[in-house]
Amino acid sequence: MENYTAFIGIVSTLIGGGIGYFLKYYLDKKKDLVSEITKERRAMYQQFVDLIINVLIGSKIKRNSTDKHVAALYEIFKKNVMYASPGVVIALSEFFQYLYASEDKESNPKDIFRHVTSIIKEMRKDLGLSNKGLGMDGEELLRPLIKDWDQLK
Repeated sequence: MENYTAFIGIVSTLIGGGIGYFLKYYLDKKKDLVSEITKERRAMYQQFVDLIINVLIGSKIKRNSTDKHVAALYEIFKKNVMYASPGVVIALSEFFQYLYASEDKESNPKDIFRHVTSIIKEMRKDLGLSNKGLGMDGEELLRPLIKDWDQLK
């Protein structure tokens, strides 16, 4: 009887270990497959976003230096639209809406400054950094780069 109990204990341990091994193997294989599928999806999603944004802005971009900067902003937006936090996407969208609204008139440097610092502040938040003391829209972020700071306030 004692040998029988020991035998059942050993067999149970082996069966449990075998089931555990195969379960872990199955889960690892499934994780690898999901990871590969996710990579493919990301590439396809990025292609879709690139195509849509290129179609939408195709007629807007000309070849002078200002439009080159705008084209570069669109490239950044295309890469961020799928992976950035909603706050970053919204801040970028607000900046583009401001640019659209000021196409026929001169842009206010203060407003451009506010939008840019707002984007940077949201990016910092997305990275888990503190924005305490950087101002309502993060205006303190670029203060060292602005000579006539008091005129912008």
